[in-house]
Amino acid sequence: MPMPRREVADPALDSAAMTTSTTLPSKPETGPRWRRALTRGVTRNVVALGFVSLFTDVSSEMLVYLIPLYLANVLLAPAAVIGLIEGLAESTASVLKLVSGALSIGCRGAGCWWYRLRTSVAAKVLYLAAVAWPIVLLGRSAIESARGSGRRRVTL
Repeated sequence: MPMPRREVADPALDSAAMTTSTTLPSKPETGPRWRRALTRGVTRNVVALGFVSLFTDVSSEMLVYLIPLYLANVLLAPAAVIGLIEGLAESTASVLKLVSGALSIGCRGAGCWWYRLRTSVAAKVLYLAAVAWPIVLLGRSAIESARGSGRRRVTL
């Protein structure tokens, strides 16, 4: 018994459908198209390093507000010394913001990023070992130098 012929609106479409090669369907991509476009090329390593950078920034920002209290109440530093430490730290960050554009030309790859994280962690270790305010000054300036050198990363 012959099969009934179905009606096709455009015979060219029907013949094109029959002549296509039989390939296995590709893995269907899930999610909206805009989300796939945003996450293309983002690996787990990129996400993990992003979280490391986030937590380093958060911990540095939390310490900014605690350092004056630590200096005044634990190390018994006078107000003039606290002002000196804060002023030098902010000026270090400002100068490095100006210089960071020139530094970024010669600094390619992950070296700058690792410098920023290592410096920040080493400065926080200095806070733990601080028995006098000059050590806190060194640590605060180191954290601000890491933050100032990291400003060019935000623009990328």
